[in-house]
Amino acid sequence: MFRKTLVTLGAVLVSSATLAGVPLPLDRPAAEDLNHALTNRLLDIDTAADRLVAVGRRGHILTSDDGGQSWAQQPVPVASDLVASHFINGQLGWVVGHDGVVLKTADGGNSWRKVLDGQQAAALIGEFRNSHPDLGEEALFEYERFEMEGSDKPFLTVYFSDDQHGVVLGAFNYAFRTDDGGDTWVPFSHRIDNPMGFHIYAAFEHQGVLHAVGEKGLLLRWDAEAKRLVALESPYEGSWFGAVSLGEQILLYGLRGSAYIGSPESGWQRVKLDTEDSFNNAVAVSPDAALLVGQAGKVFRVARQGGSFTSEELSSGGMPLYDVELSGDALVLVGARGVRQLSLQHDK
Repeated sequence: MFRKTLVTLGAVLVSSATLAGVPLPLDRPAAEDLNHALTNRLLDIDTAADRLVAVGRRGHILTSDDGGQSWAQQPVPVASDLVASHFINGQLGWVVGHDGVVLKTADGGNSWRKVLDGQQAAALIGEFRNSHPDLGEEALFEYERFEMEGSDKPFLTVYFSDDQHGVVLGAFNYAFRTDDGGDTWVPFSHRIDNPMGFHIYAAFEHQGVLHAVGEKGLLLRWDAEAKRLVALESPYEGSWFGAVSLGEQILLYGLRGSAYIGSPESGWQRVKLDTEDSFNNAVAVSPDAALLVGQAGKVFRVARQGGSFTSEELSSGGMPLYDVELSGDALVLVGARGVRQLSLQHDK
């Protein structure tokens, strides 16, 4: 049920691949099979100017230049599952996923290069830990554990404020930052108020400031003075799988149909939605409205009416949906069985 669920059979798959003599996902490029990619699990979709970019299992990255009517598969240097992307313009973007993979494109997704993986990350953590003996006991223990466990942890979200400064965040508080566009990376976990090591599922910008959400109601905001992600009081103790900025307010969404609108300063109001299925992702369509997609394949529109927000169900269900983008008068949806479109008037 979790957003962009971690692959539960990872250890079995790794063992099987090793026994069969097949190179591990980090050591081989994604297979080129557009038909398979279009009908298999896609976990994220983003816009790069007028282009759509979708990412998913086994290193699949697909692009569409006609609003999702047709797709092309792009070459990718790894076959690791990819779960999230972030573009800051039509050319420059990053993708993250399993095995600690971070990919970068400078041409709108036509080509990708690996700028970090779990093996490199483990080495960087070891160097950082050895050169920072003044770290607190908890931070040293966390980094020692990350280093010993190696390359198995996924990054689940990526955020860049500009072409140079960004963070990648993931399972068990696994986190790195970069100040040079991804050419070099520095461990970042010790600067996050997440002592229990909860998964961090999504990062987003609200009023020009980095925020992040995760397991057990984890809600974080960047504190420039303290130079860390500080924990905020959350209106819900269950997992948040994401959030979007709506003007002066934030729409939080997650487990069991939970959705709240508000801010840490003004307080939170629960949005009434006729579902108990988890919401995996959302897209803001204006400062007053957003579209939510969930595990049961339902699509909801949440919009401001007067002083409160109301909801409307646009699709009654289907394949589990993981993300959505608006393209003209249609929604482009990605999920457990690839891509589909939903007209704002009728389902295609």
